Amino acid sequence: MLTQLSASLALMAALLACVAPTHAEEPFRHEGQSELFVDDARVSEMVAVERFLHQATKREKPVLEPEMPWEHDRIYIYGTVHYNEERGLFQMWYGAEGICYAESDDGINWRRPELGLYEYEGSTANNIVLPSVRNPTVFVDEQADDPQERYKALFGSRSSYQGAYSADGLNWKFYNDGKPLIPYGSELSTVNRDPESGEYLAYIRTGPPRLDKQGILAKRTCALTTSRDFRDWSLPAETIVADEWDDHWILGHEQATEFYGWNGFRYGSQYLGFLTVFKVTGLIRVHPPSQSAWDGPIDVQLIHSRDGRNWNRTTKREPVVPNGPYDYDAGTILDIANNPIVVGDELWLYYTAINTTHGGMRPPKRITIALATWPRDRLASLRARWAEGVVTTRPMISEEGRLIVNADASEGRMAVEVLDRDGNVLPGFSAQDCEVIRSDDLDHQVRWAGGDTIGGARAFALRFRMQHAHLFSYRIEP
Repeated sequence: MLTQLSASLALMAALLACVAPTHAEEPFRHEGQSELFVDDARVSEMVAVERFLHQATKREKPVLEPEMPWEHDRIYIYGTVHYNEERGLFQMWYGAEGICYAESDDGINWRRPELGLYEYEGSTANNIVLPSVRNPTVFVDEQADDPQERYKALFGSRSSYQGAYSADGLNWKFYNDGKPLIPYGSELSTVNRDPESGEYLAYIRTGPPRLDKQGILAKRTCALTTSRDFRDWSLPAETIVADEWDDHWILGHEQATEFYGWNGFRYGSQYLGFLTVFKVTGLIRVHPPSQSAWDGPIDVQLIHSRDGRNWNRTTKREPVVPNGPYDYDAGTILDIANNPIVVGDELWLYYTAINTTHGGMRPPKRITIALATWPRDRLASLRARWAEGVVTTRPMISEEGRLIVNADASEGRMAVEVLDRDGNVLPGFSAQDCEVIRSDDLDHQVRWAGGDTIGGARAFALRFRMQHAHLFSYRIEP
């Protein structure tokens, strides 16, 4: 019995120590952007590691609360927060009485400039930039051919979307004379642009939910529509649908898992997205106008894609922006901004926070705008515990440069090997030649006895060996 156990342990140790990439894999081109470990697309082998999702950090209070009469005691970030580098200013477009505009020097403390554009109750001393529209999202189009259309907006009704454009984000004109620009979908949308193809990608809902759920179209779910010119849009393609895994908690026929809204954005070498997951715990069939018919909590999960069109869920359906621990979003995270922004060494995501579940009464329901943050690239990691974890990338080609690794090895260790295309360790670049990482840093520079730079003309792969450590991302800086 003891001999069999010893043999099993020896075999396990051998499997953990001997990991090589699949030789038949074609190399990918590394362009110096962060390669995250959110998915396995550029991983050849993994042994004794698990993917770990990291929850956001929150502030004790929302960053913006309804204070003005035209905000009707509720404000929504169906809109956008953008950092204007030319002006050194954070800009926010949010939902209240139509689209409203706010500015901030630090992204935390916001002011409402008196724009004088539209009258509300006899005065133009307000920050309204486009009245009488709902559910707005604003996209800052840095690649716009026409500077008059640098800012683009979509705003949804129950069954369609209107569009508008602006040169400055304040003075807007409607596309299509104000008639629906996208004649399908429902309420919520976010927009981004593929930097390679130039195509606009609108992440919308398929249609309005119905109280009597018959078939998937009765539920809130995700669809994608695309355009070359922001005027003519493709038919929506259903993209993400709740499955049995999402619905494992359901006990009653009126309960369901739905997707309230979502976004998609380019980050590093891929696309990431945030999905608001609505667990409908019951229906309120008789309710006042200020109360929703659908009740239940909403939180935020991470999704990922390599092209912005075909999307995947993370293996663990865990929230990266959960409800709480503060009261302001204890019940619902209704929606997220069009895209997050990188601020220094952090990723910031603004969202609509509600202190009650979706069907809560007003009062006590209060709707505000809050902020979730992560350290740069740290949405997901591959984690090794007591056994040595091994992660081998697919072969790649890159310019010669320094290997920068985002990792937390403060409670353990990490070393990196450089392999040729056939999986052989290059002389001078073995784990024994590597300066071992034993700290927590967003930008570890990896060094070996064989030199401080890798890459160049020949394809190579990386093998990370780690224990009690998290591996978040890597990049090669020319």
